[in-house]
Amino acid sequence: MERKTKTENKIIFNQKLAGYLMMQGFILKKMERNEKCPDKNVFIFRQSENLETEISKYLNK
Repeated sequence: MERKTKTENKIIFNQKLAGYLMMQGFILKKMERNEKCPDKNVFIFRQSENLETEISKYLNK
């Protein structure tokens, strides 16, 4: 019997970065209110090596 592994999530706090990732084709899994800053949101993506690579590209621009 095959065991399902839990997929890890990557939480993004920066709205511009989240938008950039979506424009690169990454799918937003969920958006929630930021509990520490109720006027802001957190963006949840599926963790992957490609995601980390794009985040690095964005941060190094």
